[in-house]
This record gives sequence, C-alpha cells and structure tokens, in this order.
Amino acid sequence: MGRPKSTRTCDIEGCGRKHLAVGLCSLHWNRQYKKKPMNGPPYYARGWLLHGYRWISTPDGREMLEHRYFMEQHLGRRLHVDECVHHKDGNKTNNDLRNLEVVDRTRHTSLHQYEGGRRRPAICPECGQPFMRLAYAPNRTCSQRCGFQRLRRQRRVNAQTQ
Repeated sequence: MGRPKSTRTCDIEGCGRKHLAVGLCSLHWNRQYKKKPMNGPPYYARGWLLHGYRWISTPDGREMLEHRYFMEQHLGRRLHVDECVHHKDGNKTNNDLRNLEVVDRTRHTSLHQYEGGRRRPAICPECGQPFMRLAYAPNRTCSQRCGFQRLRRQRRVNAQTQ
C-alpha cells in the first residue's frame, strides 16, 4: 500500500487548489518565489516590469511580454519567431493596439537603428559631406577613402612635429 494522498488545500484564502509545498499551491508558491503579489486572479492582469517592458502571466500559464500577448489575441494566432511587435510611439508600456504593429525582425532593427544614440548626424572633416556617425564605435569620416586621406594627413603632421 502506498502513502495516502494529501487532501490539504492552499493556505491562501479563497484558493481551493491542491497544496504543493509550504502550505501553497503551485500558483501561489510561484508568486511567492518570484516576489509577486499573492492576491489577484490566476491571470495576473497587471503584470510586472522588466527592462521597461510589461510582462504578464497568461491564462494558459505562459509568462510573456504583454504587447506580444495583446497582438496574438488581436490576430487570433501565435506570433512567428521572426515577427516583432513594434511600439510606434517608442513607449514600451503603451500597449494600446493602435500603438502596436507587427513587423519582421529586419524591419524592426532598421526602425530602431537611429534611436538611443546609436547613430547621430555628423560632418566629414575631410570632404564636408553630412553622414550618420556610429556612437558606439565612432567612425570619424564618411567613407573609407576619406578615412585613409585623414590618416595620411595625420601621419604627415606627426612626422613634421618629430
């Protein structure tokens, strides 16, 4: 004969789920472990923020980005791996469907390419042409040709000063 099955339920008032550990069901144990509020429906509608994006627990038990969940519900299907949901106004917490659009990963990258200081307008010191300068690995000239001209000019100046 095996061990008798426990009939104990979750200690949280109003929850009739089967006890898992430390007096809590799996839902409330996970909420305690992840330091989320214990009250609320199984679908934790308010979610939590991580890196500026709102995350939610869905009714089927998945934890996912709220804007992706809303778009999946709107489209009536799951999003493909290469599909991104873009916030048109740039506000990561504005998950209104009018502010969201589905784009492929390449298009999404190009939409964000000039944001956040990654590229900024500059003037080439060699030819005077405007160009977009990389902020994280600064290219000081508009082209490789102008870069070589600048390097040769600097070497000539350095040779004359020595």
